[in-house]
Amino acid sequence: MNDTSVNPFNITKAVDFSDQEINDYWVDIPSGAGFSDMAKPTSPMPMLILGGKGSGKTHLMRYFSYPLQKIRYGNDVVGGIQRDRYIGIYLRCGGLNSARFRNKGQSEELWADVFAYYMELWLAQLALGTIISAVGGTPELEDREPDVVATLASVIHCGDRAAPTTLSDLNSLLRELQKELDGAVNNSAITRTLPVHIAVTRGDLIFGIPRVIEENLPSLRDTLFLYLIDEFENLSETQQKYVNTLLRERQSPCSFKIGSRMYGVRTYSTYSADEENKEGSEFEILRLDSILRGNEHYPEFAKRLIARRLAESNRVPSAAGTLDPWRLRWKTASKSLLNRDSRQQRRHTFWTSTVVESVPISKPSASTLSKP
Repeated sequence: MNDTSVNPFNITKAVDFSDQEINDYWVDIPSGAGFSDMAKPTSPMPMLILGGKGSGKTHLMRYFSYPLQKIRYGNDVVGGIQRDRYIGIYLRCGGLNSARFRNKGQSEELWADVFAYYMELWLAQLALGTIISAVGGTPELEDREPDVVATLASVIHCGDRAAPTTLSDLNSLLRELQKELDGAVNNSAITRTLPVHIAVTRGDLIFGIPRVIEENLPSLRDTLFLYLIDEFENLSETQQKYVNTLLRERQSPCSFKIGSRMYGVRTYSTYSADEENKEGSEFEILRLDSILRGNEHYPEFAKRLIARRLAESNRVPSAAGTLDPWRLRWKTASKSLLNRDSRQQRRHTFWTSTVVESVPISKPSASTLSKP
């Protein structure tokens, strides 16, 4: 963001940020290894990331996703993934999407199977797209791609369709299957039927793709494939039960981070003999609100968030050592702006001035503000 006529605090939800903005506005908490130490992206143990609205769940989860890794590491994305030891696959559970898989004259049991199939196709496409972006065109993939695709295609009932020969072909096949499923689901309220042919057994691709890639591509051999499933609260109890089952039946080299509102988890039950997942056994919990409130460095972290947003909008110097000098500069600059700018600009100027004046800032360092 570099347009000073735009209020830098207009956008309050991380879901509305672009990948670049998520990266630009990222500020780590100045304690220990920061948020990586809390969220443990390299741990095979699944985690629930719980917090209230605006607690930073989405920003945190998107920061660990592959699109952000790609921004951070540029042309050396594979090397960056190797150093991170994980690759993040992000999925947001929108309420409008999940609500399609209910009622319409169909049984709950039928919808449970259809939803599981839809999630299998969706997550598989995200995983394949991530792999294609990270290692597509490399000699390593070109050498092993036929075997990788043949192994993965063998678990899909292709029917009369031609067998895929590349990862892109395989992804197109999954997209076509999902498109057919979308049509059946969307029209079921009118037709009162659900003519769905389930072409993949649940888990075969979600767990199979990472396993086959690890076995065939040495560059990703020690990489954890981290599924980041956000806005879990938008899923019904039956749908959450399916995701809980994925956590319980997790296979290496996969793991899960599930983002949800504090009271958005409706059930811990699974389809594994209706057993419940237990904290400390099948998953651990990161209670983001309480951890941030109890962290002695939180005031400094909050000030850095404000500083970063102002710096990215060119309202304060990005290399300044503290925000204290910015107040003095702002008093002078704001008088000039108020004399010549439009009414909207003056309003934005006033609110930025209010923020700068009201926050008693004594830190952050220049190195921290300039570092992603």
